[in-house]
Amino acid sequence: MSQEPKNVAQQLYQKSKKIASEQMQLFHFTKLKVLKIILETKKLRLSNLDKVNDPKELKYIDNIWKKKIFIISFTDYIRDYMWNQYANGADGICIEFTGLFNNLFDVCSEDGYKYDHIDQTKFSHKSYQIDEDWGVRAIDYLKVFYFDDPENNKVYDEELINIFKELVPEQELLKSFSSMNGQGFVKEKIWELESEYRVRVAMRPKGQETHSSLYQATPIYHHPPFEYVFLNIENYNFDKLKIWVSDDFKEMGGLIEFQKQYHFQIELYELGLQQPKKIHKEVKA
Repeated sequence: MSQEPKNVAQQLYQKSKKIASEQMQLFHFTKLKVLKIILETKKLRLSNLDKVNDPKELKYIDNIWKKKIFIISFTDYIRDYMWNQYANGADGICIEFTGLFNNLFDVCSEDGYKYDHIDQTKFSHKSYQIDEDWGVRAIDYLKVFYFDDPENNKVYDEELINIFKELVPEQELLKSFSSMNGQGFVKEKIWELESEYRVRVAMRPKGQETHSSLYQATPIYHHPPFEYVFLNIENYNFDKLKIWVSDDFKEMGGLIEFQKQYHFQIELYELGLQQPKKIHKEVKA
């Protein structure tokens, strides 16, 4: 493998981080009951990258990262397509965050255990079964890029590939020894309309990340025992929060009750627009 593709992929990763860091307004589509959970817990739930709803993206997720990377998605504008796809039409809501990616947040378990950052694993640590056996490798705010062939935008561990290249077919090697930096922010062009941004959290065990087997040439990877991690956003300024609903939103009464407690703004989005545009009609309690 030449050095040039590696450099291109690394540059793409750095560009993704830079664009995300400069994006002030981010929109997350969900339902009223999820908003209630976010407001009460001050946490955002990140799902395993292996659970993304795009089967085409799944084929680009490499073996070593399938269970260790967690994401939550946002976009930089509101549009009918997004509303109907992710907010259940007129029944859903859209949360507008301002400056979310300008903050540093802790990562925790569902029960509130705060994961430490792990720079180096320890061979002496042998357990992988509970939350405390795991920590954070990296947290990234990323802009998703769209390509005809996302597989070309990867970074590989060439040293490990050279070790195993005589034992394992090349395609299996490429699925086993890719860098985290190429995962979770590259999708096919058919999704370009979504203009997606992501928080990406990569987890790692406190103990050895892989082990070998006499019966298998490629390494065996340890996977975390959980399907979600949570971003603790309690230091985010919730006074900046805006909640967008459609004109015919069915649960406005419940939303206004939440507004009295949490002091966010409510604004109406007019379904039926053919261009990305926000309709500012503030609703007050």
